[in-house]
This record gives sequence, structure tokens and C-alpha cells, in this order.
Amino acid sequence: MRPPIRLRRLHGLWSLAFALVSVLVEGMALGQDEEAPEAVLGGSLEEDAAAAVHARVVPEPLSTIPPTVGGMGRHMAERPLDGGLRWEASPLYCPHYLPDLYRGKNLDELCRQDFFTSPDLFQRGDQNPYLLAKDQFDALVDSADERRDCLPWAAAYALLHQGTRKWGADTVRSLLGRPQYLRSQVVAEAVTPWITKRLPPELTTVEPQEGQVAVDVRVFSNISYDSTASIEKMLVTAGERGIKAVAVADRSRIDGAQLARRCAQRLKSEGRLPEDFLVITGQVAYSHTGAVLAVFIDDPIADNMTMRQTVDVIHRAGGLAYLLHPGDPGGPERLQRFDFDGYLLQPNMFEMFRTLSFIYDPKYVDKPGLTASNAQFASSVGLPHIMVESSVVSLEALRGAMKGGQVSASGGLYLPWMTLASTPTVARFSSFLNRYFMIHRYAELHVATTLGADSVSLSTTWDQEIRDMMGLAEMPGGVRDLLNGDSPLLEHPRLEHVAIEYSCFQLGYNAQTHATYLQATLTW
Repeated sequence: MRPPIRLRRLHGLWSLAFALVSVLVEGMALGQDEEAPEAVLGGSLEEDAAAAVHARVVPEPLSTIPPTVGGMGRHMAERPLDGGLRWEASPLYCPHYLPDLYRGKNLDELCRQDFFTSPDLFQRGDQNPYLLAKDQFDALVDSADERRDCLPWAAAYALLHQGTRKWGADTVRSLLGRPQYLRSQVVAEAVTPWITKRLPPELTTVEPQEGQVAVDVRVFSNISYDSTASIEKMLVTAGERGIKAVAVADRSRIDGAQLARRCAQRLKSEGRLPEDFLVITGQVAYSHTGAVLAVFIDDPIADNMTMRQTVDVIHRAGGLAYLLHPGDPGGPERLQRFDFDGYLLQPNMFEMFRTLSFIYDPKYVDKPGLTASNAQFASSVGLPHIMVESSVVSLEALRGAMKGGQVSASGGLYLPWMTLASTPTVARFSSFLNRYFMIHRYAELHVATTLGADSVSLSTTWDQEIRDMMGLAEMPGGVRDLLNGDSPLLEHPRLEHVAIEYSCFQLGYNAQTHATYLQATLTW
């Protein structure tokens, strides 16, 4: 039977697509300049694409430095983004980028392996978007079923985003991510606007009083490996809802916030975004014992430090630090022990139930609880948000007000979760399951006290399963696994990971790899 498309031609098409989007996946190596040259950062490409790509040689760096854009005004240029606008690769990600030494070699030849192996490009510890893109690219080339499954969703994504300037690049970027994120994005963008119009207005409206500023303190961009959200569509949606500022906080990266600030400037010049709209640079930084939300920063915050160091580095950089997932075992103790500016409530049943135990505790009165959309889809930005007490809309004013605790959770969408968590039936069910995490918490506190550690994190094979069942949405699947004999709850819990943190170093053990590690960060 004659194939509908010749394999060689198909390889060439996907190779060219990968060449187009390889750096756009991160928005790092070449930024989003319309005139930046294409480059390939991964995969063994077909001759069709290779001839076009390898003909482009990296020129000598330009002598001019791009102007400062946004931020708190403490940096001369935005790394790593501005390096791309000068046709450079950041040494942070590509130590082998030496165009003066290796003249005639292009960016692909100098940096291909570095972009697959650089620890600074990994998100959440073990997710490298370049490797994910390469794997998905290979799957699209090799599997007709994969193409049949993904291409209709990519077409739907393009249709939903055709009004944005970068809809083509965003579509290809979404196609090279994990298919489940592309499908979720399309469904959310198609369904959420219809749902929000039918919800009671008090759940979805943004109505700041005089002297208040509505802020969504955490949204994702498509720089994060698990989001395909269009930056432009997210900003426009936020402006239409009455949100005055959004903190773009990707996993382990600040590139998305840098791109969002530049996109916001363009949208303002086109009259599509209010002139006083702000983009706050943020990041989710990961320690071995938990995640920290950093906002009002200018430079990336390194992962894999101790939690104490992470909070200290954020404060020294002029930013604010908020504890993510305060409902996790040991969360209240970490919130009290370390110098957090507050914590971020997560709109799900597990977080809500676990947080209700200390949300009104006087011990945490100086640690305000914030709400945010955590939006991975443009249509959900601002649902919910916070109100900052400030008569001035500026980065400095918002930072000062939030630092002083002049902030309150807002947006009605988190209220149904709290109400549901407080109902007798759900409360009894959650309380029964929560006994496991109470024992979990006692074990962590006992180990920390015995060893004199700042923080201890213990992970077992039961953790995620019980968390999902407490979240209710995944409970049917958990019950089905129990009945089918596939649930880890049918076996004794086994340790998966142990992390013990002291002020400047941490010890850890990974049961899956049987690896023990000692990690220290020294500062001169």
C-alpha cells in the first residue's frame, strides 16, 4: 500500500519543525526576537533540515548590550534571555559555547550535548524540557499512531490561539511537549470560558476596593515542562479580568517571566493591556525537603540548596519567599522554623484539609496565607487571586505591602473547597486518612530532633496514593486499584527517599537507585 506521505519527506518536515522550536521550547538560547537565527539543539536530524540549519554559523557577538527591561532595575541585561538576542548562549547552560575559539561552528555543534545535560536546565530535579522535546520529536517521526493522536490536538490548539502573535511557535512547542499537557490545554481553553460564564459572579469576578490591587501571585508559562499556556493569551485574559499584576513563576526558571514582561510591553503599545499592568518575576525553587515560591527576583534561584539557604538567598536578592504545599507533612514546622514571608494555599482537597489545622493558629499570624490560580492554562488566570493593600501600582509598592503582610486571599473559588473540606462526611473520611500523615509528621519530627537537623523529609510508597484519595478526585481510581489488587496500600509502606537538612549541607538517600549523597553549598 502506498504511504500517504513519504517517510523521508515526513522526517524533513518534523526536523524543520524541531529546528524552529528547539530554542523556543525554553525561550533561552535565542530569546523570542523575530530576527534571531534558527538553531538546532537536539536529535539526529535528517539532511533536509540539516543542510538549512548547519549553513547558519554563529557570528561574533555584538558589541552592544540590550537595554534593561523591567525588574527592580538592578541588572544590566537579562540573562539568559538577552544573550540569545546577541546570538549568544549563556555559559550557565553551555560551558562549551566558545565561538571565538571554534570559528565556523554553529550553535548546534557547540551546545547540543550541553543543553541535554546541563543541571541548570532541569526542572523539578529531573525534567529537562529539551530532552522531553527530543523524545516527543522522535516519537512523532517514528510512530504513525503518535502523529494520529497528537496532530488533531495541535490543530485545535492552533485554532484556539490563532489570534496571538506567537501562535505558530506556541503550537509547535506544545506539540513537542508531553501529549497529556497538550490535550489538557485544549480542553481547558475550550471549556473553561463556558463554565466561568455560568458560575455565580461572586466566584469569578475580580472587584478590588479603593486602595487595593488584585494580583495573581503564581501562574505558569510554556517555559515550564508541564504547561503549554500561551504567554500572550494569559496576560490578555488577566487584564480583561481586572487583575493588575501576575507573578510568572515557572519551575526552576525565570525565562518565562522575562518573556512575559516583553510581551506585556508590546501588548500595552497595542492598547490590549492596561498601562499600569505589571509582570512580577518569580520562580519555584526546589530544595530536597520542599518547594519555595520566590517573587520579586531578578536572577534565577538555584535548586537543591537546603530550605534555609533557599529562603536566605531569595531575601538577599530582594525577593519574597513563600512556602508551597504547606499541607505536606512537616509543612507547619518549616513555616515556623524558617523566615518565610507566608505560604501559598493550593485549591485542592488535600491541601485545604491539611491547612485548616493551622490557618487560624495565632503562631502563624505573621505568615499570611495567599491564594493563587497556579494557572497552567490561560483561561484560569486570576481564579483565585490576592488583594494587596496599596494605592500605588508598582513593583516596589506591591513588594513593600506584601512584605508587611498587607495582603489578603481573595477570589471565591477557594471557598467551595474549604466548605467541602469542613462538611462532616468529608471531614470524617479525610480525618481517617490523615492519621497516616500524622504518624508521618511525628516520624519526621522525631528524626529531626534526634539528629539535630533543620528539616527532615521522608517519602514512602503510600504517600501519593493517600494524598490522591484525600483529594477525592482520584479516589475512584484508588478504590479500583484496591479492588484489583494493584494498590501500593496492600503492601507495607517502603521508604523511597530521605532528605536531612542542616544549615549549609544536606544528606539524602534514594531507595530506587540505592544512592546516598552529601550536598553542600559554600558561599564566599
